[in-house]
Amino acid sequence: MSTGKKYTLSFAGDTSLGEWYLRKPGKENLVSRLEKDPLSYFTGVKPLVEKSDYFILNLETVLEENPEPVLEGKEYPNYDNPARTLKVLKDLGVSAVGLANNHTMDFGEKVLHKTLSRLKKAKIETFGAGENLKEAASPLKITLEGKKGNKNIYIFTGMRAGKRYREYGFFADDKKPGVNNLPQKGLSKQISKLRNKDPESIIIIYPHWQGLDYKWASKHQRIQKRCRAFIDAGANYIFGHGTHMLNDIEYYNGGTIAYSIGNFVFNSLGRYKKMQAPPYSLVVNMEVQESEDGTWTVKNKFFPIITDNRATDFNLRHIKNSDIANLKKYFPISDFKKTKLGFLYFVPFGKSKEEIAHLLDVNSRSEIRKIKDKKTFDHYINTIEAMNGFLNTKLKMIYNGLNRSKYMEKNEIDAITKLNSIFDKKYVSHKLLKKYERNQLEPKNIFSFREIVMQKSRLRKMGSPEYSWKLDNKVDAYKFADKVGFRRPKTDSNVYKLAQIPKVEEPIVLKPVRSTGSRGVYLVFNQNKILSVFDSRYLNSWEEMITDARSKLGKDNVIRSDRWMIEELILESKDSEKATTNLKFHIFYGEMLFVQEESPEHWHKYCFWDEDMNLVKLGKYENQFYMGNGFNKVDLEKIKEFSLKIPSPFVRIDTLIGTDGLVLGEITPRVGNFHSFNDEWDEKLGRAYLEAEVRIKRDLLKGKKFDEFFDVFEV
Repeated sequence: MSTGKKYTLSFAGDTSLGEWYLRKPGKENLVSRLEKDPLSYFTGVKPLVEKSDYFILNLETVLEENPEPVLEGKEYPNYDNPARTLKVLKDLGVSAVGLANNHTMDFGEKVLHKTLSRLKKAKIETFGAGENLKEAASPLKITLEGKKGNKNIYIFTGMRAGKRYREYGFFADDKKPGVNNLPQKGLSKQISKLRNKDPESIIIIYPHWQGLDYKWASKHQRIQKRCRAFIDAGANYIFGHGTHMLNDIEYYNGGTIAYSIGNFVFNSLGRYKKMQAPPYSLVVNMEVQESEDGTWTVKNKFFPIITDNRATDFNLRHIKNSDIANLKKYFPISDFKKTKLGFLYFVPFGKSKEEIAHLLDVNSRSEIRKIKDKKTFDHYINTIEAMNGFLNTKLKMIYNGLNRSKYMEKNEIDAITKLNSIFDKKYVSHKLLKKYERNQLEPKNIFSFREIVMQKSRLRKMGSPEYSWKLDNKVDAYKFADKVGFRRPKTDSNVYKLAQIPKVEEPIVLKPVRSTGSRGVYLVFNQNKILSVFDSRYLNSWEEMITDARSKLGKDNVIRSDRWMIEELILESKDSEKATTNLKFHIFYGEMLFVQEESPEHWHKYCFWDEDMNLVKLGKYENQFYMGNGFNKVDLEKIKEFSLKIPSPFVRIDTLIGTDGLVLGEITPRVGNFHSFNDEWDEKLGRAYLEAEVRIKRDLLKGKKFDEFFDVFEV
């Protein structure tokens, strides 16, 4: 329950009375209005901000009377009358102005110094520009006083600009005045450091995007990456500006990114129609309130305003009901609300709790699988994103609170032990990790096979070698098996196209050179008895097999490459017409975690054994159980020895039980349905993988060369 004082912080975009823009032929009436009643330009939007406790805007001008330009070739140098502008800012209740923009240094260091001095004298704080880099990069700090405690708010700003602004000398350095830059890594470090120092604070980024006039900064990948990096580092909100128009609002990792709130009062004609840009901007009212228990809540209200001066005749105004349909063409807003004075606003993701409840109420995949239209699909994507963000925000707050609780201070070991029962590594802070280390406790669930598989997939795309994938090709895997003396099926040395496969009389296996999950694998006992392994279905002739294989071949089917091989069929006994059991050893560089046993005679039925021949449940295929026969220790040791010759932390070695012992089937670098393991086994698999990496590194440091492997494969 919120019972404490409620504070309102308002944020607006680019602001200038436009002396330079208006003092042109044909605009005499606008100049007269500027001189006689400058506040009239704000009449339509003043009610949105006048009751704010703090009002921050981007002052995109300098305070000087008709200064001399100092930058050759710089377009649109802007200035405003100091006395007039300061009176307007004070009448509006402006508390602070951001100065990290592409007009602050239009007239050089002296005019910047005068502007800073005049604002300071008027008791309007500044941030984003200064006499040196330290001053320019320092955030604006606001402290809200509550009954139970205070809440600090930090607002960072900087300008992302092209190379020419460096050439203009716009940016501050250690000994030079100027504006603050917006470095992704540097600012992220600054945010992260502040978040650790003051974890309960609200951190806001208020960036200026130069060079994107009347464009969508939200579509710019580098800007999107930068904004998300700031949220990942610990920022809560981003309210961008510089595009002169509103932009998309994104809910990301518990934070809100308004890529651009556009303009406030900016007295130039603008190029909305020419650039086909939405003639709208936003004013943000951030309501921050202390609750009865001492926690603080934040609610952002976004007020759309019309900022196209050609359309409004320089009478900026809030939108009306009649504007909503046109606004929604550019900006998808599902629901508007009204203030007591009748001003329309929306709350980003204001329906998220209801949408989250709906998502949680979905109890089967059938409803989701029926989705055909983009709108419904996007709705679910946005709802998932909102749910993740909502939960992340709450969980971060809870974890951080527990970590700093008075109970934790007095009962650290007990508190850490309890916390470990619900441990989630996403919410671990440096201080919490140090407590685990200090008490020699191991955090729970820090390993994940799912995460490792996904990371390795991306690393391969980045060029990182993963040698196990060289064994994914059966022909190459068999060459390696021959090199190390591991029994494998006898094979025809040829690789065939489907149309070229010769009809063979003796029992054989026909399979694709590359196959996944037994797709396209056929066991030919004789010409009239052929088992399609993936389907567990018997075919009655060679011709029927070829037809079936052809139906599975093609770009959009289960077998993409028309490359086939013929090999010896391993039978249960010499005179049998029954396929033998398949044992799939999940092996981590000399250590076996479990064996998956299956028989091609059964329709996708499995059982799983640990190293001591105990049946185990992995969460995977639990409804597809059949009772197998297991393996023997001699075979297991042989598999372990085989895996130690492969320079990879994990492979799955598939084998057949032949009359003369284990026979290699294939070597798989990645387990199918790896996402299906339950959390316990996902953790065990992840731990086994990383421990195997440690053993490989240790062996490499001792001089191990993996000669057999690299004799077969060139790297």
